Amino acid sequence: MVFMKTIIIKVLGPKIPCNNCVTAQKNVEDAIKQVIFPDLEFVVVHDDIRSKEHLEKFGLLKSPAIVAGDYVLFQGMIPPVEKIAKKLADVVALNMDEKPKKSSPNSTGCQCGCK
Repeated sequence: MVFMKTIIIKVLGPKIPCNNCVTAQKNVEDAIKQVIFPDLEFVVVHDDIRSKEHLEKFGLLKSPAIVAGDYVLFQGMIPPVEKIAKKLADVVALNMDEKPKKSSPNSTGCQCGCK
C-alpha cells in the first residue's frame, strides 16, 4: 500500500472569490500539473483571508494570497504559473527534508535556537 503525502494549497481572499482570486487559483492548478512528485498530492482550496485562523497564523493583509502548508508563497498579486511551480517545488523540497524537531533548551521555547 502506498501512502500519499498531501500538501494543502489555500488561495486566500474574500469569502466570495473575486476575479483575481479565481485567476490565482487557476494558475495554482496549472502549476500543480508542472510539479510532479511520486507519492505526493496537492489539494487546492479557496478560503476566507479574514478568518480568525488565517489572520492569527499568517497575518496576511493583501489578497489574493497563496499558502502551501505553513508557507506563504505570495500575497497581493496574481503570480504567473512558472513562479508558482518553482515555489511549490521549493515547498516540496522543504517538506521532504523535514525531520522531527527536538525541543530547544532556550528560554523562549523557539525551535530555531534563538535566545
